[in-house]
Amino acid sequence: MERNCRDVRVANRIDGSPWVIRVIEYQGDAPGSSTAILGGMYGDKPMSCLAVHQIDRLLRNKAELSGSVILVPAANPPALEVGNRINPDHLALNRRFPGNISGFLTDQIARALVGEVLVGVDCILDLHSGTPSMALWYTYDFGDLELSSAFGYLPVIEGQHSPGQLGTVATERGVGLLLPEWGGATLTQFTAGVEGAMNILKFRGHLPGKSSGPKSVPLIRDRQLLLASTHGALISTVEPSRVGGPINKGTFAEIVNVTNGSTGEEFLVEEEQALLLMTVMTPTMVKPGDFVAMIGYQADTLEVPNS
Repeated sequence: MERNCRDVRVANRIDGSPWVIRVIEYQGDAPGSSTAILGGMYGDKPMSCLAVHQIDRLLRNKAELSGSVILVPAANPPALEVGNRINPDHLALNRRFPGNISGFLTDQIARALVGEVLVGVDCILDLHSGTPSMALWYTYDFGDLELSSAFGYLPVIEGQHSPGQLGTVATERGVGLLLPEWGGATLTQFTAGVEGAMNILKFRGHLPGKSSGPKSVPLIRDRQLLLASTHGALISTVEPSRVGGPINKGTFAEIVNVTNGSTGEEFLVEEEQALLLMTVMTPTMVKPGDFVAMIGYQADTLEVPNS
């Protein structure tokens, strides 16, 4: 097995030095498929970057590997430098694919990832995570439920895509992709992200062995994405540690007017048998458009392959 590193250069900073995307490439002794694992698509999700480095350390100690595995710990250096979801040019990287070599810096990064880093791969694990103030627990599926469920650990959300996502472009080109989001807020353990990625490498035939974690995961087709529509202090009855678990029907959060103490907005679960997929740390000040929570409704159960 060989491990090599290379840097993909994208545009230049004001001092003439380039932005650099570090790429780690493993080539196994046996033939096989090619899988890429990306972290750091957004700058406020450092857990995903750290998880990819943990995966790198695990792979270094493996005795056997088939095919090739590409690791990109920090796919979006400008956003990571400022620690923000949105890049300094006011664009979101995962809405700009396939990119443009002569566009905004964000577009050039998207183009470099598609045109240089990910050339020749047939599967992409776009590994996201929660943030210091937001806990997440789900995998977005992009048309291959067996692949998405192979990650394990997380509920799978089907049919939720946006134009300009890497997943949308990849599937159009015949490349499989899944987008897990896990951890954040008080959930600081890396187990789901790292072990889920190792499950994918086992499922894809790169590594021997059975998958870890649960034998099945929920399938979500309907979800509520709850956003604030007014300014105020958000308070909630659900802790971030409860993501991935059930949440009762009824009101669970409200926005309080900090001037007069009145309730400006309430948030409720509309149906029974709901799962909490995302929530934020409270109390916290919010403004219109800020995330409050995401609720999912289980439609079916997916068996985790290779478990």
